[in-house]
Amino acid sequence: MDTRKLITIAGRANRTIDSALQAFLEELNALVARASARTLARLQRKLELGADDRLQGTAGNAATLRLAGRIFQSEMERAGYPELVDAFVGSFGRLFPFFEETLEALGLEAVKFSREDREALAGQQANLAEAIRGVVRSVAEAAKRRAAFSVGGTPIAELTELLAVEYGKTAAQAGGLADTAITTFYRAIQDRGFQRIEEANGAAVRYRYYGPDDVLTRPFCDELLERTARRGLTRAEIDRLDNGQLPNVFLTGGGYRCRHTWVLDTRAEEQPQAWPSEFPGGFAVVGEIDVPAGVLEAFGVEPQARELALTEERSGHIMSDRHRELQTLGSFVLEAAMRPDEVYRNRKDPQVGIFLKRMSDRRWMRVVVRWRQPGEDASYRSSILSARVGKEQERAVSRRVWVR
Repeated sequence: MDTRKLITIAGRANRTIDSALQAFLEELNALVARASARTLARLQRKLELGADDRLQGTAGNAATLRLAGRIFQSEMERAGYPELVDAFVGSFGRLFPFFEETLEALGLEAVKFSREDREALAGQQANLAEAIRGVVRSVAEAAKRRAAFSVGGTPIAELTELLAVEYGKTAAQAGGLADTAITTFYRAIQDRGFQRIEEANGAAVRYRYYGPDDVLTRPFCDELLERTARRGLTRAEIDRLDNGQLPNVFLTGGGYRCRHTWVLDTRAEEQPQAWPSEFPGGFAVVGEIDVPAGVLEAFGVEPQARELALTEERSGHIMSDRHRELQTLGSFVLEAAMRPDEVYRNRKDPQVGIFLKRMSDRRWMRVVVRWRQPGEDASYRSSILSARVGKEQERAVSRRVWVR
């Protein structure tokens, strides 16, 4: 997998999406301004005003205000809103080449989309276009409701300002929906293509969450970026996720305006390390601690301290009935000890490190490791003392040494 190329492709795809969206928004803002001005002019010509430019409480005025929504809809159609939406949604086809380039970067053969695939994607384009067009109906209905309370004594300037604000909401609502629509369609292309690969593979494949990781990244996406960086998720696992905004996380990512996508995880599947079953000499060497040299320096230990062991006595303690929740998590305990996400100092013992590895958004595997100390016998190794499932609030940031 060419990671650098994937980043380049994702950047170009995002720029294409941003460019299409920007062009849509610029024309939309001008279009809404024209339609709003024409609507207000038509309403003012129909409304009966008193000498002080206030609405008169007549049946005719009430009937005119009931038209505030319908007139705006007709003016939006006259200004070309349906054609603008159709042109924007029609441009989604420009995203197909980025999926083809993604497959190449992943080292996979090109996917040939069937007629059924093309028809399904065209159907989704039609649905997205209808949803964006529906924004005008929603805004028009809200404007009509607001106008209904303006009969009798309301200054015409106040009514005009109120309706202008309501009509002006069209651009923000349609823009947000358009942003979500175009990224959702790109994920739909990937979904259809990856389904074909999964069918050809004859078994479940895994997916990585891919995209920017910056100050705009919401917690749900941040969690997925971190989680799938270690190991991809199957489609079944993704389908169980909930972003709290929109259904079908594979297509909607983190929700409205999400900038992330799913890519096939082509990394070799690693078998989790099994919990030791034999302890010759009373202990088993389980591997090496994978942390930067700076962590060793912070604890004042030598490079030899990376080698990690588990004694038979400590194994019995960790897997005892007192820690039943760990009896099926032995591999994850070892993973946390050798490849932690965060390392902390122990509050009382400077020879001990607290290793954490995230399990979910609220739980961590917490493993206590005693470091091999300088000058100790060459046969000594760093060793796992205990383990348990910890909660988010247990992370003592003031004692944190390192974060992966």
